[in-house]
Formats: sequence, C-alpha cells, structure tokens
Amino acid sequence: MLGLPVTVPPRSVDASASLVARCQQGEAQAFRELFDRHHGRVHAAVYHLVSQKDEIEDVVQKVFLEVFRSIHRFEGRSLFTTWLTRVAIHVARAHERKLRFFRRWLDREDLAAGHQLRVVEGGLGSAPDERLASSERASAARELLLKLPEKKRAVLVLAEMLEMSAPEIADVLDIPPATVRTRLFYARRDFEQLARRHPALAELCPPEVQP
Repeated sequence: MLGLPVTVPPRSVDASASLVARCQQGEAQAFRELFDRHHGRVHAAVYHLVSQKDEIEDVVQKVFLEVFRSIHRFEGRSLFTTWLTRVAIHVARAHERKLRFFRRWLDREDLAAGHQLRVVEGGLGSAPDERLASSERASAARELLLKLPEKKRAVLVLAEMLEMSAPEIADVLDIPPATVRTRLFYARRDFEQLARRHPALAELCPPEVQP
C-alpha cells in the first residue's frame, strides 16, 4: 500500500528459539547474532513511529538494550518476533512521549533558540528533498504517517511494514483482533485521504468511488 523502501527479513517461526535460549544463559555472542538477525525488523517497526529521523537508530539501540535486560523473562508463550515487536512499539512510544514532554517544557520556558530542539529534515512539515521519485514518495509517506494518531499509526505500520496479521497485531498491542481491524480500516482511510492531497502520492491512490 505505502510503497516504502523498508526491507523486512522473512518471518520465521522458531528460528530464533536456540539463540534466545543461549541469550538467557548469558552468552554474549548469541545476543550479537540475535541483534544482527532482527535489526531490520526492529528498524522497520520504529521507522514510522519516531518523528526525528536522526534518532531512529538510537531508538533501535534502546529496543535491543531493553531486550537484553528483559530477555530472561521471555517464556516462549508467543513468537519471539511478536514479543520483540511489542518491545519495539513500547520503546518507540515512550521515546515520543518523552520528546513531546520536552517540547512542551521548552515552549513553556521559552529557551533561547540555540537550545530548541532541531527540526530534522524529513520530519513533520518539511518538504521532501529533490531525489528520485521513489525516495520522494517514501519521505512523503513517512511525513503523512506521522500525522496519524499514534494508535492508528501503530496498526498501519505493523500491517503494512511488517506484514503482520490482525491476530499478530492484537498480540503485540494487547487489544482484540476486532479492534485491530477497525483501527486499520480507519488508518488506511485517513492515510489515503492525506495522500490524495499530496503531490508525490496522489497519482498512486486509487480513484475515488463516486456515490
């Protein structure tokens, strides 16, 4: 749907089970292998949830730090990739809440311009730079995704970027599958409405159905 250049590793069922077990036994090399295997998935999960592009990799590192701290609590009741994605969503949301807090604090304190948070290229309100059309569409899509409410954005990213099913998304977000489907319907509708008004994406949208 969104046509974004984010590569997600093929989903595996039990491929990480032995690595997880070795990590739980404190084997450092196993954790490095786990990081290499799942870095792409975590990056894809947080890419469209973090508003500051230069902080995406920092958030990815925070996700794996949280995984390192809490992997001993993983009991295998769900797929490791489901649990990992849940951690990624939690860390990304916490990062954005903290960022919003500091933005409000900076506004309230009216600090000098040199202390204000930077506006990073590719964030909200910034125009796509002059690159290839596919890159422009990717930047535009990310910009519009960041305009969606957090709950809608999360289900859309998990469905479109990570190709997760409604039951899998429900497991990650701890909500009923019916709620996932409802949010996904409205998220896709709202994204399409925004895309129709964006010059880089309008031509990719299906024609509107006339009443």
